[in-house]
Amino acid sequence: MFWPSNICSITPPSPPGQIHAPDTSLSPTQTAAAYETILAQIFMVPPAIPQPEEPLFQPFDRPTAQVSGPVQFPQFDLILLGLGEDGHTASLFPGHPLLQETERWVAPIFDSPKPPPQRITLTLPVLNNAHHVAFITAGAGKADILPQVFAAGSTLPAHLVQPTSGHLDWFVDEAATAKLK
Repeated sequence: MFWPSNICSITPPSPPGQIHAPDTSLSPTQTAAAYETILAQIFMVPPAIPQPEEPLFQPFDRPTAQVSGPVQFPQFDLILLGLGEDGHTASLFPGHPLLQETERWVAPIFDSPKPPPQRITLTLPVLNNAHHVAFITAGAGKADILPQVFAAGSTLPAHLVQPTSGHLDWFVDEAATAKLK
């Protein structure tokens, strides 16, 4: 299990070797590099950014997914995402330069418009390389943004999640769909 951003405080009851949470005691840059190192070792490919010489963790005993594409992004079987009221997902925010990232798997963000201001996030190339992406969206607070996410040509981060060779599903409650036509 991996987190699409470091904004998650729940650890499900699973064997510790199957949970890979970001180390939030580090700076965002160090956390992103360490998390990308974890992904690279599990997916058995070199990461896109230079890494510390000392290992930051003990590698998992077997690969959990495949890599594909010319830049070799990890290919998760399933990524679950939420939708922010501004159209953000993971820690990818509208108009932010991280939406243009094309090489890193995990990137730090220092100026998040939502607290906390310093975070890490999986990048769009990683999200779009998944076999399956599912958004889980609920509540009336999402009713205004959902039509904008689904609009043709939208530049909202949630709209930009379009798996290149995978599937995308939305699980949305009635309150969130109130303004969809």
